[in-house]
Amino acid sequence: GIYLHLVYYCAWYTIYATIITYQRRKEIDMKSKILSISFVLALVIGLMPTGVFAEEQSTADKTGGMSVSDMLEGDHADDQLIVVFDDSVQPNYIYNCEDTDPYLVETNVKYQYQFKTTHAFEAWDLLDEFDGEPTVVAVIDTGVDIDHEDLQKNLLKDKYVGCIEGSIDRTLNDDSGEHGTHCTGIIGATYGNGLGGSGIASGYDNDLVKVMTVCASSDGEQLFSIDVLNSMKYIIEDGSAKVVSMSFGLNKRDRLVSTAMKSAYDEGITLIAASGNEDYSGYTSPMALPEVIGINAANADLKAAYWSNYGDYS
Repeated sequence: GIYLHLVYYCAWYTIYATIITYQRRKEIDMKSKILSISFVLALVIGLMPTGVFAEEQSTADKTGGMSVSDMLEGDHADDQLIVVFDDSVQPNYIYNCEDTDPYLVETNVKYQYQFKTTHAFEAWDLLDEFDGEPTVVAVIDTGVDIDHEDLQKNLLKDKYVGCIEGSIDRTLNDDSGEHGTHCTGIIGATYGNGLGGSGIASGYDNDLVKVMTVCASSDGEQLFSIDVLNSMKYIIEDGSAKVVSMSFGLNKRDRLVSTAMKSAYDEGITLIAASGNEDYSGYTSPMALPEVIGINAANADLKAAYWSNYGDYS
């Protein structure tokens, strides 16, 4: 057993240390040292009772090269007990049938800490208890890559339009920049497909949210008032969205956009807008409007990010 092996190792170490001490004293060359170590190993093997290796080999054959004690220690300590099957023994390994999204792993440098800070999974658990249709969220931004591998479950491709320069374009299939795809993914990236991250509102079965993205930027960087107005008009007339997400801002008041936000609010649509990323404390539209919920950036400790805008706009 394990105690007998311990005795062997102690005997081996004692003999080896004695020989090395003797060698140092006599300054024996390296070839003699190798011969001495070989002698020690032969001696240890000779001391072992007959059948020890045969017994160990028999056990190893049945356990995949591990002793039972090995299976209950070290890397296998987390396995749920052991399994005995057809006279063989091994750890009862746990297989996963669901892929883990890399950005949901805490050790990943791109870990999505917002799932922990907002208790998103707890919210998903509660929502799983209720039957209902997914909530449609409209994203007014630079557009979306409709073929993005991590958006296929929750993106409403048939509702993707461009509201640019006063007209509605239903032929778009890409993002005029990258910002809109990023924002769409934050809300509704596919959960559990082993790719990238997950949308904060996706749900375990990707059945809590559907995202309709509206492109309101021709260059991927800027949005004009007319495009924001037409985007909001399209969303209201479509009637699907219960929430509108807006990650853009203007450091002055826009009377017509303010009126459009009031109209959407009166239709029962929840309006959400980013505060901005300029470390600025002044007025920002549409975030500062009374009908809009303003959101700023926070770190993993739920402290405001140093670049996030702030202030009291009442």
